[in-house]
Amino acid sequence: MFKNKEEYERWIEGQEWYQTMHLPSGLATRGKVPTHLRERLFDHIDCKGKTFLDVGCNSGQYCFLAKEKGASRVVGIDTDRKRLEQGRIIAEQEGYGVTFEERSIFDVGGLGRFDIVF
Repeated sequence: MFKNKEEYERWIEGQEWYQTMHLPSGLATRGKVPTHLRERLFDHIDCKGKTFLDVGCNSGQYCFLAKEKGASRVVGIDTDRKRLEQGRIIAEQEGYGVTFEERSIFDVGGLGRFDIVF
């Protein structure tokens, strides 16, 4: 998608973020909320080999954490198209196998069963 890391970094810098994410590429989003404290929630969640659904995923921080902790399938849903697009771009650039869908919490039935719903 981006020609090089500098172009990717410029895109990140040009975005408005809610979540602060430290990415494998060494780059970070500058969110309004210091969400690194929320990452501690994952210290006690065994994601390895499990399916994970993040309802209200925003730009995907918890989806990416679930993948890093070994989740086999990760889906993030939200109603905010801009945030979902940010998540999709990061997933592609960083090599995360995460699916993002624009859906309401009331429309999750067709996604199947999940081991962990966040």
